Amino acid sequence: MKKNILYLAIFVLPIFSNLSAQNIDYDYSIIKANIEFLADDLLEGREAASRSEKIASLFIAKELQKYGIQPFGDDGSYFQQVPLQTKSYSPESSLVIENDDDKSVLNLGEDLIRISRGTPSKKYWEQNTDLVFGGFGITAEEYNYDDYAELDLKGKTVVLALGEPHSEREDFFEGEKDTDYSRSAYKIKNAQKKGAVGVLFLPSERVLSFWDRYKSWTMGKSFALVKEEGNSTESDNLPSFAISKNALEYLFEGEEVSFAELDELLKQNISPAGFEINKKVTFHLIQESKIVNARNVVGILNGTDEKLKDEYVTVGAHYDHVGTAESGEDKVYNGADDNASGTVAVLESARTLAEAKNNRRPVVFVFHTAEEKGLLGAEYFTNNSKIIDQVIANINMDMVGRENVDSIYNIGSYKLSTQFGDLIKKVNEETVKFNFDYRFDAPDDPNRFYSRSDHYHYAKRGIPIVFFFDWMKEDYHKLTDEVAKINFTKIKKVSLLTHNIVLNVANLDEKPVVDHAIE
Repeated sequence: MKKNILYLAIFVLPIFSNLSAQNIDYDYSIIKANIEFLADDLLEGREAASRSEKIASLFIAKELQKYGIQPFGDDGSYFQQVPLQTKSYSPESSLVIENDDDKSVLNLGEDLIRISRGTPSKKYWEQNTDLVFGGFGITAEEYNYDDYAELDLKGKTVVLALGEPHSEREDFFEGEKDTDYSRSAYKIKNAQKKGAVGVLFLPSERVLSFWDRYKSWTMGKSFALVKEEGNSTESDNLPSFAISKNALEYLFEGEEVSFAELDELLKQNISPAGFEINKKVTFHLIQESKIVNARNVVGILNGTDEKLKDEYVTVGAHYDHVGTAESGEDKVYNGADDNASGTVAVLESARTLAEAKNNRRPVVFVFHTAEEKGLLGAEYFTNNSKIIDQVIANINMDMVGRENVDSIYNIGSYKLSTQFGDLIKKVNEETVKFNFDYRFDAPDDPNRFYSRSDHYHYAKRGIPIVFFFDWMKEDYHKLTDEVAKINFTKIKKVSLLTHNIVLNVANLDEKPVVDHAIE
């Protein structure tokens, strides 16, 4: 009995109590059981709108109910329905590269992979075009640089290298740091602005290393939120693909520069010049589309102060992952760290906060769907929740169960509110004592993690956020992200930290002051 009282007491102490990490009982049996279920092969990778996502959402809802967290979704349920439009390519889709003598057929998934989330507009599905190589596909007036200065792209498909010109000078493409010009999304938009009707990319080493994952993504479904009736307009996306090395060798055979020569230039950090290609490409794209339903799981722990009942603290994580592989003995992307770890950390925070029952403001727990499809669940929640304008903070956990048990990446806590960032720092110092790493808050962070998880849709509305993240790279989006590699103690520490952050924010007399501009 004494142990239970001591265990509960750690949650109600104020942050100035000098509570040390050594005083905390790291019993993680519930966390372990929850993550073993969510990351089991039977959950089939928890892909958005799938049967396995429904099973995962039912499990999360039942856990919330068990803890005493009330439903806060649609019609008094734990679920907020998220209608999505899926688009997929028929396996019969292909590209044909041809010259006067012969042709080469590039099959989707094998020689051809999707490089961006957007799917091409119907007007581009069937077309025969000339080809041109466009270097990096960059037009940067501030650096007096234009790959297209001597090229005509109108009505043509442009072949581009990923990346940007090599530089060791800070005044030229910011030296060794990657700029926005290196992004494939920029290159596609710039090519379209110049009149191109298709883009083909030379694959980088990173793309080649993830070719099987890109193949699965290419042959799978793309997801988007269903547009409101009356506001549905066809996108104007160009078809954009990366093509295999074998296909590139054929494409540049007999041309001004061979693929081997281009590859060598890029390896030597020499920017290749553009030139016309004496071949044509025919796009033969077949797409299918339908409406499916995914769902967020939403619960609420009501507050104790009637005066603060209309201000909310939100705690969230995405519970979806990327499904299954097409072939192989192990086909399930279990997503133990990404993001069963964050999901169970939120569940554990919900459980302990419900036990304590000393939050003045209400706390809303949101388990987002379709994060892996472009942060769609979070976008839908922030666009459609009736309480969103009364949310005063968001705590997001996405991958918190790997790497060093004593450190965590703290992303975004100072982006909008100095007070919020200071509060989180203080809570950490007085509880679990993580070594906070703030490196990904840098404006020139090439990883752009600040905009790559669910918290971003809250931040865009001026809501102070913090994103806890472990930067596990070894098994990221791989079949090897499994429970055996999870550090349960770290998840427990994250949930304890979150518990105390929530209490401190929920019990402030005034909501955190936003003193920085929205990025």
